[in-house]
Amino acid sequence: IYWLWKNISCDIIGVCHYKRYLLSNDDFLTKDEIETVLRDYDVILPNSLYVEGASVYEHFNLMHHIKDLDAVRDVISELYPDYLDSFDLSVRCGQITPTNMIVTRKEIFDKYCSWLFSILFEVEKRIDITGYDDYQTRIFGFLSERLTNVFFIHNSYKIKEYHFGLTNPAEYENSFLLTDTKKNEIRD
Repeated sequence: IYWLWKNISCDIIGVCHYKRYLLSNDDFLTKDEIETVLRDYDVILPNSLYVEGASVYEHFNLMHHIKDLDAVRDVISELYPDYLDSFDLSVRCGQITPTNMIVTRKEIFDKYCSWLFSILFEVEKRIDITGYDDYQTRIFGFLSERLTNVFFIHNSYKIKEYHFGLTNPAEYENSFLLTDTKKNEIRD
């Protein structure tokens, strides 16, 4: 995401992964579909997932080091205090936007990246990941997933969600205790 932000000039930009992609009617989302959707919506995101029986904060505490998410809140309160209510709402609910995938116009992407990376770079100065295993060293990706809703909800962007596909769906199923649903508890 950072490399795209700093190196690509275009009107519409999107991020997917080598093993995760957005789907429309069980096939890849096409350029024509993207252009059509972005006439009426500001951003395309993967379908939200919902933590079963817990808030995003409680789920993060189960899966990661909660001190890292607490550091994010501290940084937001200092750098972007107007986002603090959106952050608190996002971690109290059970909705997460996974995968760090996004499709939007470049000016929105640039605004998002400027906000996101200013937070992540400051958090990086404040947390010590010494002793984290390989999975936990991916902490900044996990934190950015939690920040996606904060940014787009706070800015009242019109969001269109699509299912995302995995080349290995079993990888996701049991490890996260998340469910896919059309319920939009914090976007409505």
